[in-house]
Amino acid sequence: MMNTVKIAIFDRKNHDMGLEQEDKYTDLFFRDKDLTSFWVSADDDGKMDEIVFQCGGHQFVTPYSRKTEDRFKDILSKNG
Repeated sequence: MMNTVKIAIFDRKNHDMGLEQEDKYTDLFFRDKDLTSFWVSADDDGKMDEIVFQCGGHQFVTPYSRKTEDRFKDILSKNG
């Protein structure tokens, strides 16, 4: 089965230097079987901020939403 989520796009060099960047997102289409793990990241105030996930051997970041977290949990439970 195929799924899609918004993923963050950023300039790696600016990111590594700690420079602020405008939030930009694009769609990532992936097969359920390619999702291997995820974790929720919180901001400095402890608020859930983003979801970092491993898919197809790569790491991606998507804005946090309960719907996405639940979908990832469901996919991983089926992948067993």
